[in-house]
Formats: sequence, structure tokens, C-alpha cells
Amino acid sequence: MTWAALLCCLPAATAGTSPRTDPPQPRKELISKYDKEVAPDAPEPPPKAEKPQYVITDQTEILLDGHACKLKEIPGTAEVTNIELASDKKTILKLHFKSK
Repeated sequence: MTWAALLCCLPAATAGTSPRTDPPQPRKELISKYDKEVAPDAPEPPPKAEKPQYVITDQTEILLDGHACKLKEIPGTAEVTNIELASDKKTILKLHFKSK
């Protein structure tokens, strides 16, 4: 009876020591096929918009509570109160913070 119990536990013990692998990810074709079968009239989701890449230059006005400072001096808890972008929509001209 003891031998039978040990033989039943042996496969579970060896599985517990095997290295963990990530589960396989479903293929996109199968997912889209499934979505079309479930809801054929559903509109396609819009593509994800990329986050804009902002540029801070030496001429950027950075203020904390109305006083000029450097970006590295801004505490992590400060909130942005004003941001002004150049015409290219990427270059930051003014960046004002308020400490909490």
C-alpha cells in the first residue's frame, strides 16, 4: 500500500521541480477568426495611437511654484499646471509645475 502511494506521488513531485515556461500565446489569426464568427457585424477596433515624443530644450521654461528650476529638481509628486508646445507639437516651450 505504501509503494502504491509513493508511485502516485512521484509524477507530481517531478513536475513540481521542472522549470516554468510561459503558456503559449494564441495566434492572431485564430483570435480574429473567432471574433468574426462571434460578432460578424462588429467594427474593427481603431489602431492604437503612438504616444507623442516630447522634446525639452535649453530654452524650455521650467517653473515649480512660480520659480525657475531644472527638470531634475522637480519632485515626483508635483503636478503639471501648464504646458505650452511649439508649432511642431513636439517641442515643449513652457512647463509649469505645482508641488503638492
